[in-house]
Amino acid sequence: MSAAIKTYNLTRSQLAAAAIRWEGKPLTLDAHPMFRAPYDEMHKRVVMKTSRQVGKSIMLMVMLLTDSIGQKFFKTLFVTPQEELTQRFSSLRLHKAIQFSPFIKQLFIDSSLPNRVLTRSFTTGSEIILTYACEDGDRVRGNSADHIALDEVQDIVLTAVAPEITECLRASKIRRESYCGTPKSLENGLEGKWQASTQTEWAIKCDGCNKYSIIVSETQIGKKGPICGHCGKYLNPRNGVWVDTNRKPDMPYKGFHISRPMMVGSVPAAWTEGT
Repeated sequence: MSAAIKTYNLTRSQLAAAAIRWEGKPLTLDAHPMFRAPYDEMHKRVVMKTSRQVGKSIMLMVMLLTDSIGQKFFKTLFVTPQEELTQRFSSLRLHKAIQFSPFIKQLFIDSSLPNRVLTRSFTTGSEIILTYACEDGDRVRGNSADHIALDEVQDIVLTAVAPEITECLRASKIRRESYCGTPKSLENGLEGKWQASTQTEWAIKCDGCNKYSIIVSETQIGKKGPICGHCGKYLNPRNGVWVDTNRKPDMPYKGFHISRPMMVGSVPAAWTEGT
């Protein structure tokens, strides 16, 4: 009699911590508590508006890898506005995570399957197709996907590209969409998606006055990090909760705003041993 196969129900962040090694360590969210909801909540349509250097590309890598090893025959289409950006993400994020994560490399990678810069395949039958599109969607035409993930959306002409990309979801029963980027102005596709979202912000509880502050202005930044908008005391981003600031009914997108002042590593008040 063969041994019984165990199955586990894990959140995305739990699977990432168990399966992915990054810079030689388990990929955990200990220093990034604000990412737990974006990782673990499975929304059909998501908008991520972020600052630079906050962990967005790592989050996208985790999303793509955990979908591919955690589900059978799952198809992801990843798109950026430039070939160089797509190749860099594939090589410096996906390939690096696969190469240095023994669990993934040994159980989910087979040399007989395509595993190139623009095509990543797994023993689950899942695949990641990576491409680029800026002003038209010709390059994405003909692909089939369960999830389309777009990065640097602010530089993509969504009115021209989105119809072709979303068409790739037609045959899927899952049909997930993720739009990520760093806003450069108020006149771009990313901002349009954000306006149609829940505009969810990280509200930080003050240890001094017990009131919550959302960091939206430079006047809320002190020399050592964000300060309370009510009493001026320094804030600890670990004490934050996500709050929907756009409460209009039936918003088509779940929107998360992640800014640099929220990062634990930049705020002495949030430091703990090992941060």
